[in-house]
Amino acid sequence: MRILVHALCEHGHIRPMLGLADAARSAGHDVLVVSEARGCDAAAKLGFDTARAPEPDFVSDVEAYHRRVATFADLSFAQRVAGIQSMFRERAELCVPTLLEAAADFRPDVIARERTALAGTIASEKLEVPGVIFDWLGSPWRPKQSLAQLRERWKLEPSDTSTVPSLVLLGGVPGWFETELLAEGQLIRPPLAPDPPAELPELPNTSGPLLYVTLGTVSIKNEPELLSRVLEAVGRSPVTALVTAPGAVERLRSECPDNARLFDFLPQGAVLDRVEGVVAHAGWGTIMDCLTRGLPMVCLPGRQTDNELNARRLERIGAGTVVPRDANTVERIQEALDALLSDTELRGAARSSKAAYEDMAPLADVIEDIQRFASTSAS
Repeated sequence: MRILVHALCEHGHIRPMLGLADAARSAGHDVLVVSEARGCDAAAKLGFDTARAPEPDFVSDVEAYHRRVATFADLSFAQRVAGIQSMFRERAELCVPTLLEAAADFRPDVIARERTALAGTIASEKLEVPGVIFDWLGSPWRPKQSLAQLRERWKLEPSDTSTVPSLVLLGGVPGWFETELLAEGQLIRPPLAPDPPAELPELPNTSGPLLYVTLGTVSIKNEPELLSRVLEAVGRSPVTALVTAPGAVERLRSECPDNARLFDFLPQGAVLDRVEGVVAHAGWGTIMDCLTRGLPMVCLPGRQTDNELNARRLERIGAGTVVPRDANTVERIQEALDALLSDTELRGAARSSKAAYEDMAPLADVIEDIQRFASTSAS
């Protein structure tokens, strides 16, 4: 089987698709990854062939991206979703020609995309190639209007659903998705691509539980004061914290308490294997990294539109404490840290999520399902 994999370039988007790609390659299938520059770089580090798509200024220029996202900050939830989806549509318009050209040479049996990489659906329909959609959020986030505009742009038949056979894969641990969403696709274990080899820096001698703090580059840029409050709360707690602060280490150095260490980057997988809990911004990938290891969390949802939904789901399954954006004071963050260390139910729920994950079918079985789907759709 020949699988063309398409994802946007951000880490949270490309990584699960590289997890699927890695499983497909391990099963002996041919894989081509189409993404923007950073996504192709990540794929190349894992040894995949790639085709690089052009990208708009707000992707290549990080400052332009933050300025664009900041314009949505004070809008309603629905308006923020619409604004983000318009950015996905702009990226798709640039990606479609690259996908069509790559597919002409690669001749895929199936095109697999993550849910925000809308160009993959347009390429599937244009070429009449079956599509696989990896989804970590569910139908409330499906960008019907953006897809309708793209179909019109590429002279495809208007439709509320894909006009080619499509297999939807829902990535998450058992209990992550609401029951009604499970009817929309096949639940699979989170396809977390392995991190490229990396060495951990020397870690401090710990005088208390070791925690990992990571709020993501978007949150640090758009809400710089939030990490300052987290550092103050850490300073009041009997822990040792490893804190990633991309691009902000020097700015925060004077605010860093003695029981914390700042890093511009840490290899997340290796760090998570060493810590007892995590403070994060509610990105899907980091949450899944924690749940699959049985690590309890404190979530501080950022302005990214998926963070709020991820945080609600984490809180529902009981493996994390959520501090809402309108209440993330030093005192509330410190209370959440105390719960992270002492709440036995929280830690038990995290361990239960790990056990449930380990009982899920391996990704090799998912690849077999994709192969059967592609074969049936072609006949």
